[in-house]
Amino acid sequence: MVFNVQLSWHLFFASLVFGAVSGAVYDIFRVFRVFAPHNSFAVFAEDTVYCVSFAAVMCVLYYNYTNGRIRLYALICAAAGFSAYYFTLGKVVSASAVRIKAFICRTFGRIRAFLTGKAKKYKRHLFSRRAYGRGIRSAADAFGALRYIRRR
Repeated sequence: MVFNVQLSWHLFFASLVFGAVSGAVYDIFRVFRVFAPHNSFAVFAEDTVYCVSFAAVMCVLYYNYTNGRIRLYALICAAAGFSAYYFTLGKVVSASAVRIKAFICRTFGRIRAFLTGKAKKYKRHLFSRRAYGRGIRSAADAFGALRYIRRR
């Protein structure tokens, strides 16, 4: 087999790009973890899916560019692309997701508190109207004295 230097450079740049794209995919998982509750099994399953897909794409890159020969520099370049994304844009995305979640939780908390306050106020109002009506009806028959007199 012939060693093609041009394909080696293609593999180098493809690995860098793939590393950055895999960082973006990892960010999707991180944002999903921020917004959805996760247990340890769900995190394990997501990480397993991520690692298996990463390995599959690296195998395809090796097959296409080096006829299936594993090159260490390609794996290092993929890790460098992932790290470049993770420590630059990934930090911004992660911090933004946390802030957005905090804003949403704070907004829904305020709405819930407002609606709860209104419901309690309406309940007090309804109860006081009902108690007022009972009091008026009881007063109309002299708080039961008239009923007692009428029965005799």
